[in-house]
Amino acid sequence: MLDTGESSTPPSVSTKPLAGGTAEQDLPFSQTDHRRDEDHSDTDSQQSQARHYHTLQEIYKRPKPNKEAVAQLLDLEFDARRAFINSDCFKDQDRPSKILQAYPCFRELHHVMDELGRILDKGNPRFIPKLKARWESFCSKAQFYGVYKKVLKPPMNLDGVKRSIALMKALPEMFPSPLAPPKKMGHASEAMLHILEPTENPDSFLKGRPLFSPVLIVSEDNCMLAIGTTPVTTFPQEDLHEDFLWNVEEDFREVPESWIPAHRVQHENGHLVPDEHGHIPGWFPVDGTNKQYCWHASLDDYPAGVALVLRVQEKDEGLLEIVSVPLADLMEQTLELIGTNVNGNPYGKYFSIEKT
Repeated sequence: MLDTGESSTPPSVSTKPLAGGTAEQDLPFSQTDHRRDEDHSDTDSQQSQARHYHTLQEIYKRPKPNKEAVAQLLDLEFDARRAFINSDCFKDQDRPSKILQAYPCFRELHHVMDELGRILDKGNPRFIPKLKARWESFCSKAQFYGVYKKVLKPPMNLDGVKRSIALMKALPEMFPSPLAPPKKMGHASEAMLHILEPTENPDSFLKGRPLFSPVLIVSEDNCMLAIGTTPVTTFPQEDLHEDFLWNVEEDFREVPESWIPAHRVQHENGHLVPDEHGHIPGWFPVDGTNKQYCWHASLDDYPAGVALVLRVQEKDEGLLEIVSVPLADLMEQTLELIGTNVNGNPYGKYFSIEKT
């Protein structure tokens, strides 16, 4: 059985991507918030992203970090994170362990896939489904090409796992590199795939590996993804060839009868289809007497038909203001609830709300 030996300990101060400085003091809820001059925009951005990183650390101190809140913070802190990852502050062989120490969320495959989407096709919500479709198409064509080149046997008698492993081992022969692999490594496929012997220890293999590139280690029970000598995560063998499928009836919590799915949620065979993050967005009426919705209720006055909204001033686009808006003017719109106690406060806004 493979084990990453991962720890949930948050990253230490020494690995923090941004040098702190003093975080800006957000203005109280009742006052306006004036935006900085352009000369200080870079400093503000760094301070904001440093706050997002600190919030991310706090979330990972909890037993079960909120996946959606983590993904949102990773979106907001993207530029600072890429600068940290690409910096020259540590050696290449230490880079994977330092990144995982600073960002333990990247031990989870769905956050890794989201990050890949941010890098390659930022803003495309269909990136992961399209990537999976391209990979499926590539495997089908590569399988045919491998048999044609006589580096693969016809896969009729192989199950999905063995077929996937055979394909990955044959890729270097199908698409050979002009550079010879290190002699210590042996076959070129060892650069990305290693099959453990029954008595072989994965830690010993990683320590003696001459490369710092990602590698997939396959044991009798499961698989481990490692970068250099650093284990990242483990997953079942069957995930090598099977796409992840949601069981909507079993994998999702029940919703109130008044719940309405969002307009663009897709349907297949009479069932709602989750997005690439595993969410099915929708709406249902807020019960003002339920403590679960106390923050929603603090911003709405249903008898008066008004709500408090943060928006840009009409006379000066450099100012933000809190205004009371008729609920009728907000129909057919989607608004986000933000504040000190909402989703880890990824925007770093601290509001004090008092009703009179």
